[in-house]
Amino acid sequence: MDSRPARTETYVGLVILFSLAVIAAGIFLRQFHYDAAVFAPAVPETGSAPVSAAGASEGPDLSDYATAGLSLMSGVEVFGPETLSEKIDGKAEMYLSSGFKELRCRRFGRSDQPNEWLELFVYDMDNPRNAFAVFSLQKRVDAEELSIVRFSYRTSNALYLVHGRHYVEIVASVESMAEDVLAVGLKFIETMPAEGANVGEIGLFPPEGLDPSSVALHVSDVFGFNELDNTFTASYNVDGVTVTAFLSRRKSPEDAARMAEAYRRFLVENGATVTDANPGIEGARVLKVFDTFEVVFSKGSFLAGVHEADDGDVAGRLAVRLHQGIR
Repeated sequence: MDSRPARTETYVGLVILFSLAVIAAGIFLRQFHYDAAVFAPAVPETGSAPVSAAGASEGPDLSDYATAGLSLMSGVEVFGPETLSEKIDGKAEMYLSSGFKELRCRRFGRSDQPNEWLELFVYDMDNPRNAFAVFSLQKRVDAEELSIVRFSYRTSNALYLVHGRHYVEIVASVESMAEDVLAVGLKFIETMPAEGANVGEIGLFPPEGLDPSSVALHVSDVFGFNELDNTFTASYNVDGVTVTAFLSRRKSPEDAARMAEAYRRFLVENGATVTDANPGIEGARVLKVFDTFEVVFSKGSFLAGVHEADDGDVAGRLAVRLHQGIR
């Protein structure tokens, strides 16, 4: 029997296998020598059309805020609830839980120094209270309070403010652009219509010992309790001790009393003990939470109290002042 056909098939098979091996090796090596330009994300050119996002609405392209000495550096970027994390990864959840609707942002460069730029971020938070919430929770430690609007401050290279339902950040690449940052902020305030921020609870905090810049609005999961929302906190210096007061307007006196009891139960379930201390407030309870003290009470439609105080006597005295201030 002639074995030549079998040998021929063997040779052909070996040639095919060798060719496939060469192709596979070429593909493997090619992945380390790709053209980066092909895969780079597109960068909007000056004056380009807006970059839209899922759920985003039609709106201003922010080009009007390029003040003297600034030129458009990019097109406007627009992000909705589904895409916000693409722009501010790691912080999106705080905005989303505070009523976020849309973010519009755009870069402006110095006409004479194109490598120096600032970026304007305009967050539509649906209403002024939500805008104040993210403003207060984002506050920087090196803040310099401003009076250009009720809620505004700046750092060495940035400006932060609440204007109606908008929370605004303007951040520069270099500190030398501080005046440009301020100019853009003032132009935004002057030209963007806005309703006043209705945050009357701030006026209920007793002024003595209060750090006004510390007042913050927590929209959800306050103090780790998922039933407690829309709660204001403020820091006090009482006899050299830093203490946090809180208050939350509820739907009715009955709802405030129910929430006070629910919060007390939450604390006890998480290791707190109810003490015999009586701060002199009807219905108030003083709880010891490990090495700190918590005072919880309701008055009218408000839940209020003192949170994580190191000194029980100080906590009680501040609670009395807070109780007296709620009208």
